[in-house]
Amino acid sequence: FHEIAYYDLPVIIDHILNATHHKSLFYVGHSQGTTLLFILASMKPEYNYKVRVSVALAPSAYLTHLRGWFNTSMVDMWKQLEPLIRPNELHEVFPHNQLYGSLAQIFCNDYSPLQHICVQIFHFLAGGPSENQFNKTLIPVILYNTPAGSSVKQLTHYMQIHIS
Repeated sequence: FHEIAYYDLPVIIDHILNATHHKSLFYVGHSQGTTLLFILASMKPEYNYKVRVSVALAPSAYLTHLRGWFNTSMVDMWKQLEPLIRPNELHEVFPHNQLYGSLAQIFCNDYSPLQHICVQIFHFLAGGPSENQFNKTLIPVILYNTPAGSSVKQLTHYMQIHIS
């Protein structure tokens, strides 16, 4: 996260401020996006003046509260996968796959009798709010964009946070 927060986020903020001719902006971060701003604010305090208001949605600092099979089993799986991934110089994990998205749009839409099963699968894998708090019409959109891909370094860092 350090590199993204230190190098990438300042460039993004400066680009937005230059394009809009404003001196500060409103920042809305979710999960890792919140952590990035926290890191940037501590490492480059001059950016504190460039962010007028920050909204931190689901900050990812402690991961022990996560539910779902993926979140609870990933640490054990990662301990077995990491030694295989590193020597082969694999840099991306869980890349986006349009086939999954297309299947989700067919089988998980509001008119599908299988939508309930899609919701159950999603909750089993990812955890999340209880079914009565979850907007089922979003399942095709969520599954169309999931997985979205990640770098091995980011996943390694998340696993280190989860373990600690």
